[in-house]
Parts: sequence; structure tokens; C-alpha cells
Amino acid sequence: MARATKLISLLLLQLANSLSALDFKTFAFEGQFSDLFYVQGESEVPIDVNGFRISKMYTYNGSSPLIFYVHTENEAGEKVRTPVAQLPYDPRNTSLLLLFAPVPSGGYQVYPIANDNASHPPGAYRVQNLTQRRIALLIDKQSYQFTPNQLQVINPPPPQRRTIKIDPNASIDDLNVENPESIDNESDPADLVTVAVPSKIPVQMAYLLNGQWFPAYNKKWLYRPDIRTYVFAHEKNNTVMLKQYVEFLK
Repeated sequence: MARATKLISLLLLQLANSLSALDFKTFAFEGQFSDLFYVQGESEVPIDVNGFRISKMYTYNGSSPLIFYVHTENEAGEKVRTPVAQLPYDPRNTSLLLLFAPVPSGGYQVYPIANDNASHPPGAYRVQNLTQRRIALLIDKQSYQFTPNQLQVINPPPPQRRTIKIDPNASIDDLNVENPESIDNESDPADLVTVAVPSKIPVQMAYLLNGQWFPAYNKKWLYRPDIRTYVFAHEKNNTVMLKQYVEFLK
């Protein structure tokens, strides 16, 4: 009797795991993929996949794998669901970022990326070297090196916040294009307000080729405690480039 009860409990636990909710967002490296959807109960849920931004959050309540479809016509001219991608996933993963990549034979390959707070803390940069070259990043004067295909989650300390004073009543003619933060001499100090300038972190990148380092990137990255930043190093035009995506958590 005890053994049967234990077996029933195990089966119920497995059923609960297989039907756990999965929250996910989508993106692609390039282009925009339309007409994709998944099935939730009796309903079809359309999803947005593009290379410009990370999508809104979707929730799937079902068993693994999560299957994505498009509509096609069969020989009778009837609209039918045709699977074009699937994602087998561990039911213990309750939040994923899904990268869609088209494959030459048709359909898509879906790459899951964990985006929970433990795997990728808010404010951190997730950097993945997709090249076959060694690269180095200098993030706020801290150096990081990446071997081919290496992944690191980098959580730098927040930069010092900088504030400036502006006159909200100033006209566009008062703007000093050479120094936008300057204040017009005729501004009344009582009219000035203090505003916070978005914090950014200086970042440089170089790649190793034939034993020599070549600089290839020099920009500033946004830092906010309520975003996750995904960065991918990839090869293009015989150099290494960085592709960046920001996920807003609020």
C-alpha cells in the first residue's frame, strides 16, 4: 500500500512538472519573423520575433516541448498548422529568453538562454563570444578575456551618478550646441532644476589575430539596475563586432 501511494505521488509530481508554466521572451539576430504562434489550450497565441528588440513576455502552460507553428494550406486548400520549431525544455526552467535562427532547410532553430535573477542578475552584462577568436573587453577599466565560444556574466559596480542643472523654461534658441549642459547667463538660479544624467559605462573591445591585438569597439554602455543586457561578439566583414540587446524588467 505504501509503495503504491509513493508511486502515485511520484506520477502526480511528474505531471505537475510537465505542465508547469514557462515565461519566455524572444529575439533574433537579424530580420523579423512573422506569422509565428504557439497553441495554448484551444487558442493560438501569436508571437513577435525580430532583430531590433527583445519581445514582451509570453506565458506557456503546457508540456515540453514547446512547439511553434505557422499556417499553411494543405492539398485541399484548407488552412492547417505546420510546426516550424520546437523547444524541449527542463520544466524547472520557468523563465527563458529564446533566440530564433532560421535554418537552410526551413523552419527555425531555437536557442534557450536563462534569464532569471540567479543566472543573470539585473544590471549585469551577459557577454558571449560567438567567434573563433580570442577577444578582450575593457569595462570601466576592468579587463576581461574570452576564449572562442566562452560566456561570462559580468556584474560591474554601478557607475557614479552624474547630475546637471538645467533651465526648463529656456527656449531652443538658448541651447548651446557646443556644450548642451551649459546654463544661459540670463537664467534665474531659482528656475534651475537638477536632473540625473543616465549612467553609462565606458567599454572597449579588441580581438586577437596572428598574435596581435586589434581594437574594434569603443562605446559607452547603459547601466540601470532594472535591465539585463545581452551582448554577443560575432564575426562580420573580417572583423569582430558586438551586438547588444537590452531587456527592460519594469
